[in-house]
Amino acid sequence: KFKTVKKWSNIYNANAIPTKLRSIGYTKEHWDNGKQLSEKQVAILAEVEHNRWNVEELLLGYRPVTKKEQEEIEQKAALKNKKRDEEYAHYDIRPYNDLRNGSEKYDIALTRHLLLIVKQDGKL
Repeated sequence: KFKTVKKWSNIYNANAIPTKLRSIGYTKEHWDNGKQLSEKQVAILAEVEHNRWNVEELLLGYRPVTKKEQEEIEQKAALKNKKRDEEYAHYDIRPYNDLRNGSEKYDIALTRHLLLIVKQDGKL
């Protein structure tokens, strides 16, 4: 089952969509005309989403991994979940341009589908 915290995370993310779109100049007029996001806009919004997520995780009590923990995780990937679950040390709390192991793909995929999410909701 989906944890309650993750459900709220998704709600907060969805509630931030109109603000994110306005921050890149995407307006209701663009929406009404069916304008899609450019790759540059997707890249900007993916980084914005990661920053939002970083703050959310910090507020939930997680911390970034130390340099030593990062090295341990990079040697033994199974430690990633152990550190997160037992020590509240999250490997992905870091600047967007420092993400490892393709983690940025989650932010990019979510961002590429923002307009579809908005379409399902019916509101911009």
